[in-house]
Amino acid sequence: MLIETQAGRLKGRIALVTGGASGIGAACAARLAAEGASVLVTDVQDEMGQKTVAVSYTHLRAHETDSYL
Repeated sequence: MLIETQAGRLKGRIALVTGGASGIGAACAARLAAEGASVLVTDVQDEMGQKTVAVSYTHLRAHETDSYL
């Protein structure tokens, strides 16, 4: 089922997508961006993450809990 995109619906909003380098996370990031959100993607797959539609990409260091604060 395809859902129509409502461009601008999320304008001015910020979205954080963890695991956004591929699969469902990448699809969510793309949809949020298409609807106007500024998207920050985090993942452990750096090369793929940097190719997403995100405004910003950050490597997720799950073993260092304070590294992304």
